[in-house]
Amino acid sequence: MKKITYLLILSFNLSFGQNLTGFYPTSGANGSQFGYKVDADGNHILVSSQNNQNPTSNIGKVYLFENTLIGIIQTNTFYPADALSTDEFGSAISLKNDFIAVGSPKNDELAENAGAVYIYKKTNNVWDFSQKITAFDYEANDIFGIDVKLINDYMFVSTSVN
Repeated sequence: MKKITYLLILSFNLSFGQNLTGFYPTSGANGSQFGYKVDADGNHILVSSQNNQNPTSNIGKVYLFENTLIGIIQTNTFYPADALSTDEFGSAISLKNDFIAVGSPKNDELAENAGAVYIYKKTNNVWDFSQKITAFDYEANDIFGIDVKLINDYMFVSTSVN
């Protein structure tokens, strides 16, 4: 049986009444822990999911939604071609203007659990992968990208201390 989790958005109308709107991925869903992390900027809502039911297969995906006049619609699904099931892609997400940062703290490309951050950029209304960032002084178990935050023209990335 597939478990579906709905994310509720609380919005206020002019009379200060509350309207709840539920939404979930319409395509590309991995079906586990939708709403693990959430960020929003303007009419865009960024949501990640994790698969913590099987710790050795923690496949994460990130979904982009737009709040339109007809409702909240899914516009993109992000999952890099080089991600492994143990990378925890989507453990941290941030959305600001035309940029999305996605943490993958257990990425093993440079060393075991060294981590990485994937950057997506919107150009001509299309979101594309821009670059993968890793720590220049990486070590095993750094978990670079355990938290990410985009603020104005800056990106902040957390890592562990060995």
